[in-house]
Amino acid sequence: HWALVPCQLGIYSLEGLADLLEMVDEFANLRRDVDPSRFCRILLTMVDNRLKRSTEYVTKELEPYQDRILQTKIRRNDALNQAQAAGLSIFHFNRESYGAVDYYQLIEEVLAYEQARVPAQPALQ
Repeated sequence: HWALVPCQLGIYSLEGLADLLEMVDEFANLRRDVDPSRFCRILLTMVDNRLKRSTEYVTKELEPYQDRILQTKIRRNDALNQAQAAGLSIFHFNRESYGAVDYYQLIEEVLAYEQARVPAQPALQ
């Protein structure tokens, strides 16, 4: 088992993330079967590449957690807000939007991560 932790790419989000990861590490110390570096994966959300300075700052602050950060980034996207307001998934609302593309990439990454974590089962005879 593992947890997906969404984190907005913002300065205030870092404080909450640091507290959460500290709790995860404490939990892992109590259980021998939990590897804290593999227990949670961080998903960066509301990424806006136009905000260079704050993005650079947050990225630098996240360096200690690089091994936990997913490659997929969810970009800030109006279609995501509109889909939520309409009560639809982004895939039903606008499957060609950046939001749908980003979440599809997330699905692919999570499936690949799971396949790498679970040892292959022998075929039944």
